[in-house]
Amino acid sequence: MPDRSAPLAPPPPGHREVANSEVPEGIPTRPQGDVPVIVRVVWTDGSEEWRPARAIRWTRGHVMVAWREDPAQPRSERHTWLRAGDVARSVSWFLPPVPGSDPGARGAHRGTAGDAGAGDVGTDGRGRPA
Repeated sequence: MPDRSAPLAPPPPGHREVANSEVPEGIPTRPQGDVPVIVRVVWTDGSEEWRPARAIRWTRGHVMVAWREDPAQPRSERHTWLRAGDVARSVSWFLPPVPGSDPGARGAHRGTAGDAGAGDVGTDGRGRPA
């Protein structure tokens, strides 16, 4: 179930709301895949993080992602829609180049779940979403 601005029940203790969640106009009703991704999550308290997730539905500009707050607890799984620019299949800018490594092998590919259906996302020249 996507994050909502007015939850049906009070959130459990420690549950944070996603501030950058955005539901698209046309929502696919069936799962479209299970693509490993890295997502940018902005919380309502203002903190921001990049975390691993799975893309399960997508449109041209949005991706529904799922992740578990506790990997050992299936019931901790969260689902939310994010803009495609907040979702990446890989990133190379998290780690600096390793001395003596081939800089061309650092993983230049940076696409969204869009490689499986949504549009590609541009970068700002440093590999970050534009």
